[in-house]
Amino acid sequence: MPIKNKTIKKILSDIKKILQPKKKKMIPGTGESKQTEKYEGQSLMGLEALQEISSLLHQGETLDEMLHAFLDKTLSLLDTDAGAIRLYHFSNGTLRFNVSRGWHSKSEEQFLKTVDGIVDHVYHTGQPYICREYISDPIFSPIKRKQILEGWGGVFLPIQNIAESKGILSISVPLPREITPEELKILTTLSSMVGVAINSFVLHEETARRLQQVQSLHAIDLAINTSLDLNLILDVLLEQVSVHLPVDFGVVFLLHPHLKVLECVAEQGIKSMVKQRPFRLGESAVGKAALERRTILVLNPEKAPDDVCSTLMRKENFVANASVPLISKGEVKGVLSVYSREPFHHDSDWLDFLEILAGQAAIAVDNAQLFENLQKSNLELLVAYDDTIEGWAQFLELRDMETKGHSQRVVKMTLDMAKIMGLKEESLVHIRRGALLHDIGKMGIPDAILQKKGPLTAEEWEIMKKHPQFAYDVLSTIEYLRPALNIPYYHHENWDGTGYPHGLKGEEIPLEARIFAVVDVFDALTSDRPYRSAWTKNKTLQYIHEQKGKKFDPQVATLFLKHKSFKPHEEN
Repeated sequence: MPIKNKTIKKILSDIKKILQPKKKKMIPGTGESKQTEKYEGQSLMGLEALQEISSLLHQGETLDEMLHAFLDKTLSLLDTDAGAIRLYHFSNGTLRFNVSRGWHSKSEEQFLKTVDGIVDHVYHTGQPYICREYISDPIFSPIKRKQILEGWGGVFLPIQNIAESKGILSISVPLPREITPEELKILTTLSSMVGVAINSFVLHEETARRLQQVQSLHAIDLAINTSLDLNLILDVLLEQVSVHLPVDFGVVFLLHPHLKVLECVAEQGIKSMVKQRPFRLGESAVGKAALERRTILVLNPEKAPDDVCSTLMRKENFVANASVPLISKGEVKGVLSVYSREPFHHDSDWLDFLEILAGQAAIAVDNAQLFENLQKSNLELLVAYDDTIEGWAQFLELRDMETKGHSQRVVKMTLDMAKIMGLKEESLVHIRRGALLHDIGKMGIPDAILQKKGPLTAEEWEIMKKHPQFAYDVLSTIEYLRPALNIPYYHHENWDGTGYPHGLKGEEIPLEARIFAVVDVFDALTSDRPYRSAWTKNKTLQYIHEQKGKKFDPQVATLFLKHKSFKPHEEN
């Protein structure tokens, strides 16, 4: 990965000055001349090696790859095989081996692994430290001296970038050899070079990580904005958690608003952990996170809040758990809980990102619950509307002295015919309401006319014919009933134009009204009324046949007569 060229050029320029021999006049053929030629050859080889190290810093694909190549080449340049690079790890505040060679590799678990002694001194002072002989150096404690290979000395140098310590470079040489001042200058410059390279890698990895996090949040946002399926959204969330965070298992719990328990609704990772039992508020890390409205970290099963959490972690060999409350608009919606078989070694960015993901989950849960509640409210409202309309229809039957169940029968037959005629599904709800309220206008007709047992006079008939207009006047003021007006307003219009209230003709009459006209006459004629007995089905069907093209739409009447649902099984 490329690093700043100006920085590298300056470093290489400094190295050249260190290695470049001073020019002075030499007598040809003397030993001094030969020695100078030898030194110049070594300097040239050293410059070539340094140039190669610079190239390695450009070529590494990963930080570890670059550090391995850098240490190998540096040891080759110094003609030794023992050395190590320790980098500072923010997760636990220690310097740990990243790369080691020679006997340093064998001592990796013991030799200066913690921040103390020489490593501590060099890291915090920012100054190199030369050990003539490790075993006799006063900075080493007696315990440390027993862990050091005898017959070796070396140097420890800080790896820095703009005065910020990144780690320690250590190079060891066998006695009686010592690190020379020239070698120290080269190593000091090399440690600066690798410090710049490490910083560049860290910045690159940080940029890549931030980009991945942005892409992850975008994926979750996309799921939230394009779907109200909470299960799908939570699956996307847990997938992003497993990809971008060092976890082996993730689970989402939702808070049951009435029972006050946290129920598992989504999981990803270990299948044996599916369907975890609910947690009460305050119980285990999950319940504690919800109750205290804060992130709960469990970094050791021994320190788990209770036996439930400890047993769960031990069962799957988890060593770390983080439970984050899902909070939206000040309300706890649930908990996002993640588990790992490796220590988290988390930094603030890691935890911040986990909490951002939890925030996204809370938004998704809140949106889904709002939509679900809205659907429920709408459904309850529609049921209330329809119950009210059915109540009106039953009241009209009582007032109009119609047979019980007339409104329900005409609704069923009208809907059957509408389906036969190919009307769209979304229009059926309005047809149903219109059929139930077909005679709502009769509420404006006086009882003396509406309940008269004998024939109506001409004046009374003119009043009776006003009930479709009364229906329009009432229903048109109610927005959700306006689409249902066609049947109450037009069902007394006749195909030949002789109907009322407007004398519409043919297809000027809405189809719903033409369908209902046939159904209404069929049910009315086959039912007993105070002023006459019911007709037989055969007689009624014959009447409908005779009125095709007159009172009724021919196509509607024909389909009605053909459909088996309306044919008589036996005479009444």
